[in-house]
Amino acid sequence: MKESTKQFLSKILPVLIYLAIVFTLSSVPSLIPPHLGISWEDKVYHFIEYTGLALLLFRAFGFWPKLRAFSGRALLTLMIGSAIGAIDELHQIYIPGRASQFSDWLADVSGTVFAIIIMGIIYLLIRPLSRKKIQNP
Repeated sequence: MKESTKQFLSKILPVLIYLAIVFTLSSVPSLIPPHLGISWEDKVYHFIEYTGLALLLFRAFGFWPKLRAFSGRALLTLMIGSAIGAIDELHQIYIPGRASQFSDWLADVSGTVFAIIIMGIIYLLIRPLSRKKIQNP
């Protein structure tokens, strides 16, 4: 199997599968997720959903050599994650029993930003270790 095929299957395909699940679930009329016992539980689900998506997007963008820098991957993850959240909210206008809310989109964007922060922390922790390996073979 070609290296590019392996990269696609390991990095891009998970994003596509995740997106298919997101849009399938958002197409279910009157979907009621498990009750968390808090009034803003819907926002928690959006936050978690888009944190997962953003982690997969960030990872996938490392597939392209020009996007291996953290800043490029972070910016593209924010832009794509936010756009997908907006498209998902607009899509829900046409689904019976579903509502499109700006606050849901803000939860989506917040989850995306949270994932970027997580990746930034990981990057800061791993980067010094990789420099030590280069200096001390």
